[in-house]
Amino acid sequence: MLNTWVMACVLLFVPPATYHPIEIKRVHDGDTISSADIQLGYGVVLKDQSIRLLGFDAWEISRTRKTVKITEEELRLGKLAKTDLLTVLAMGKVYIVQDGDGKNVYGRIDGWVMVYVKETDTLIDVAKWMRERGHQRKDLP
Repeated sequence: MLNTWVMACVLLFVPPATYHPIEIKRVHDGDTISSADIQLGYGVVLKDQSIRLLGFDAWEISRTRKTVKITEEELRLGKLAKTDLLTVLAMGKVYIVQDGDGKNVYGRIDGWVMVYVKETDTLIDVAKWMRERGHQRKDLP
């Protein structure tokens, strides 16, 4: 009985996830959209936002990340990850579900990205899609 009451309270006080359509202008690498317009509704648009896709950590495409050792093989895999990200984003209408408030320490919005494919009436979880194709540097907790 207590569990039912707790679940009812959670459903009443936790707002449902909001899917915001995004228009992608530029992709940086396999897990970062460097420029996108996020439609919040009521004519409100956040222009030119950088988005860090959550749920996976793709291989790097350059040696600018100082916290990890970047090999030639990683650079090769990073280019493949970017190509695959561009492929999935082109499959349909792209949406973001923001995680948290504001921006992360790098000035990017953290979010879960989904692609709705109208022809098949499917919603693709981009993080899952990328992980299934091997674009994951390490296991996430």
